[in-house]
Amino acid sequence: MRRAIEALRDRARDLPFQEVSDVIDRKGNAADFNKVSKNDPLRWFLIQAQGIEVVGEVGIKRVIPTRIIGVELRVGEGCEPTNLMLCKYPDAPGWSGRGFTKTQYASNPADGGISNFLRCHLSVVAILDKAKELGILEEVSDEGHLWENRDAKALSANVGKWNEMMAAFVMWAKDAAPPGTTVVSGISVFPNVEHLDAEGAKKLGNLAEHFKDMFET
Repeated sequence: MRRAIEALRDRARDLPFQEVSDVIDRKGNAADFNKVSKNDPLRWFLIQAQGIEVVGEVGIKRVIPTRIIGVELRVGEGCEPTNLMLCKYPDAPGWSGRGFTKTQYASNPADGGISNFLRCHLSVVAILDKAKELGILEEVSDEGHLWENRDAKALSANVGKWNEMMAAFVMWAKDAAPPGTTVVSGISVFPNVEHLDAEGAKKLGNLAEHFKDMFET
């Protein structure tokens, strides 16, 4: 498994990521986010390394890995890190892992706009292509659908719509929130958030009223 992660890291160094970590190999207490310092630079990596075990019909339980081998990728401004890992879990055969990253806010005009977003999203898909080639990737869920259709033009159009609707909802939520309540979102720091809000409000229409009624009741 370490060889596969090393190969993945080598590929990542050829892609336009901001930063590629050394291979991360932790075991025992060092693999448990509960037992490391809150200032540990890899704490978010360790949190994502938790497994999920189904309990009963609807319950889930978080499972701490006994060992983690992976790599952390700093993708670009406005984008969450991409953490790629394989883990050993108690009472589970073999190696497995999961992770997620949000690229949407890399489209902030202050960080380079759509071109920065595309670089980030395309880079993440490219490293996942390598993981699949290595035989260590089983499934990908891409809300932008680039993984399935490889249509960067459609992806660019979609992120613009997401930003508009997110801005409209967040700005409404700020106005509707009780005094003293803080509404935090990455869209709030976009320099064009007011324009996005106006465009998104047009598209949401009655849906915004639906949200308003739901929250008020």
